Amino acid sequence: MDSKRAITGVGVQVIEADMHCVKSAKRASLWDPLGWPDLSRIAPMAQILKDHTRGKVGDGSVEAIQDILSESYTKRLFEPGW
Repeated sequence: MDSKRAITGVGVQVIEADMHCVKSAKRASLWDPLGWPDLSRIAPMAQILKDHTRGKVGDGSVEAIQDILSESYTKRLFEPGW
């Protein structure tokens, strides 16, 4: 992938940061797949975008929108806009 210069950036100044006990992360089962939520009922991004735009992206099909998203993610990730 070609290197590209960022168009914008965000600077953050941390005033205060709190540390959490490592036990809280362990208890939350963040790294245990058995504790992860079931994502099978969540619509794919292409379906969400189709619903949000009322099918006005590409030819309006989920497949066409997924193709546009895939192309954008692989070839135009660092460019602004569609």
